[in-house]
Amino acid sequence: MAKLSGKNLPSRYRQCLDRASAWLLKRGHYFNGYIKNIDASGENIVLEIVIQFSPKMKKGKIHILASLRDVISKQDMSCKKSNVCVTYFEVEKEKKIAYAIESIRYDTKVPPEKQHAICHAHVVDKSISKQRRPQDFDYKISEEYILKRYENARIPSAYVNLPGLLFILTADHLPNNKWKEFIDHCSTQFKEFPSLTNCSIINNIMREKSLMAYHWYNWNES
Repeated sequence: MAKLSGKNLPSRYRQCLDRASAWLLKRGHYFNGYIKNIDASGENIVLEIVIQFSPKMKKGKIHILASLRDVISKQDMSCKKSNVCVTYFEVEKEKKIAYAIESIRYDTKVPPEKQHAICHAHVVDKSISKQRRPQDFDYKISEEYILKRYENARIPSAYVNLPGLLFILTADHLPNNKWKEFIDHCSTQFKEFPSLTNCSIINNIMREKSLMAYHWYNWNES
C-alpha cells in the first residue's frame, strides 16, 4: 500500500468505506457511507464523512447515522482534530418516523483544551444535526425519547478514526464469527490511516505502557 499522502488520503477513506459497504450489503445489511466534503485549501486537509447503517435484525429496526470530521495535517499526515457524531434510531417505516434513542459524540484534539482528555466522549440529548445526515435519509426525526443529558461530562475514550468507527458500529450488531469475518475482509483498508500527532500526553502513555485515565489529560502540557 502506498505511503499516506495528501494526494491519496481521500481515496484511502473511500476505499475503506467501499470495502465495508460491499461486505455488509452482500449480507443483507444496509450501509451507505461517503465523503460529503473535502477542503484542502489550507495547511490541513478537512474531510467530512457521513454514514447510514441499518443492521439486519430478527426483531425491531435500528437505523444508525454517523458523521466524522477529521482535520489532518499536511505536514506529517497526523490527525490534529476529530469529531464523530453517532445517533441510534428506532424507526416506524410506515409512518416514516425515526425516534432518536441514543446519541454520542467522540472528540479528539491535539493538544487538548485545558482539563480535557485528549480523546473523550459525550452522551448528548440531541440527534445528529441535519447538515451532517446523509442526503437520502428521508425520515422525520423525533427526539422525544432521548433523556436530558449533562453534556459537560467528558468520558476519556480511545481515538475514534474511520476504521474505529466502523468497528464500533458493527461490533454491537454482528455475531462474533461474522464480525471477525468483516474485520478480516476490511483489514487491509484499515491500515495506514492518520495517527495522532506527537505530543507529551501520547509520549507518556507509550513510555508508561499504561492506559490509566489520568494519562489522557493535559496536566503535563507546557
